[in-house]
Amino acid sequence: MVADLHNQLATIVGEANVMPQAEAHIHYANDQWWYAVAATGAGQPISRPQIAVRPARTEQVAAIVRLANELHVPITPWGGGSGVQGAANADKGGIVLDLRGMQRVRAIDTKSLTCVVEAGLACRDFEAHLNPMGLSFTHYPASAEWATIGGSIAARGSGVLSTKYGKIEEHVLSVEWVTPTGEIVNTPNVPRHAAGPELTQLLVGAEGVFGIV
Repeated sequence: MVADLHNQLATIVGEANVMPQAEAHIHYANDQWWYAVAATGAGQPISRPQIAVRPARTEQVAAIVRLANELHVPITPWGGGSGVQGAANADKGGIVLDLRGMQRVRAIDTKSLTCVVEAGLACRDFEAHLNPMGLSFTHYPASAEWATIGGSIAARGSGVLSTKYGKIEEHVLSVEWVTPTGEIVNTPNVPRHAAGPELTQLLVGAEGVFGIV
């Protein structure tokens, strides 16, 4: 089954972006949750993925999710692996979905001061991209070197400047996300308002439960 899964994932993202089990066990053995780190150090990692895959586009993420549904294989999204709550550990096996292949800054609107950024871009690298324009992301976690935009959103992250500028939820206008059944959805690109359910903020801090942002 693992070999078949490998071949099908390679069809979606290319052979170079699929990591077999032996390597996946090394590279995705734990996030920074103390228990996961200790378990890995003791030679008994709680994260035991069958395979890891690194998509480059949202459409590839959706295709992987649909394949996983078809084969009944669990998925664990992976950002920078810097989380301390244990959410990135593939304790049920299956697929580690490494989003660091998606690092583009798609657009910057200097008038409205909004950006469209992909999930796998590290917070530090995004800050470095903005600074030459006289701009700042202002969300700067202690793990900025590794923490990704998508991971910060999924974990409802805070940073060293949050007391002044707010936590990550104050920075999110809308999200593009893949549902658990593989559909791509974009929430409305409008400020928070008083009418109707706020789906964007439901996804912030959801740790991948409702979908992959």
